[in-house]
Amino acid sequence: MEPASNVIEDARKLLDFVSQWQFYNANSFDLEKIKTSETKITSPDKYVSASGDNLALVFENLIREDIFFEETINKAMTLVLPRTYRIRCVRSQELSLVMEWYSLDTKKPLCLKELSDGTIRMLCWAIILHSPVLPSLLVIDEPELGLHVAWMRILSEWIKMAAHKTQIIIATHSPDLLDHFTDCLEKVYCFDSYGKSHFSIKKLTQEMLADKRAKSDAILWRLSHKMKEMGFSFDAPESFSKYDSQRNCVKTNYQNC
Repeated sequence: MEPASNVIEDARKLLDFVSQWQFYNANSFDLEKIKTSETKITSPDKYVSASGDNLALVFENLIREDIFFEETINKAMTLVLPRTYRIRCVRSQELSLVMEWYSLDTKKPLCLKELSDGTIRMLCWAIILHSPVLPSLLVIDEPELGLHVAWMRILSEWIKMAAHKTQIIIATHSPDLLDHFTDCLEKVYCFDSYGKSHFSIKKLTQEMLADKRAKSDAILWRLSHKMKEMGFSFDAPESFSKYDSQRNCVKTNYQNC
């Protein structure tokens, strides 16, 4: 029989492991608080809260944990806003922190309240995903919400980078975000519903993507020809040319969509 001390130790390790789990929903970020709050320097927080209201405090604490973290975030956010020069925390009062954003275009720093909601969301994801103290499990629901579609590639690269260091689960309905995970399909799962209350989980495959692409191309091919018949100019992608000699295939694919 295993000694009681070993059981207690195992239970403690399991509790510590589970207690690190972090869950985020993009809709839960309180952007107004993030932009206007002056975080009190009273806690050793190293994980961004669900609402994001302790963002400045976590940023400051993680810089203390890793002296290169500020530079890491500055480089990451330069991908989002290329004119970014520096992001830093400053004390607004003796025990309060605020974040300042320096741009190459302005002499004075910008406050977070002067930045767009999408930029603030990307800053949150940058700090969460680049953290030198990642949780044992990180779950993010719909991280793409409120973001410019051009930033999906950047966000996906951050997710992949963090996934090399810890377990990450991303839930999304965004094809724009999923487009950037076609290089790792074995890690993408789809929830396929059937009936009113049942669904199955399927691993995404190249065959499934090829079938969807064929159907999409078929629909767009028909649309392009219809627009031309109506007198509209439409430059169809080169991939559509194959359908000019395969109209029967196109019709079949379209009807089966």
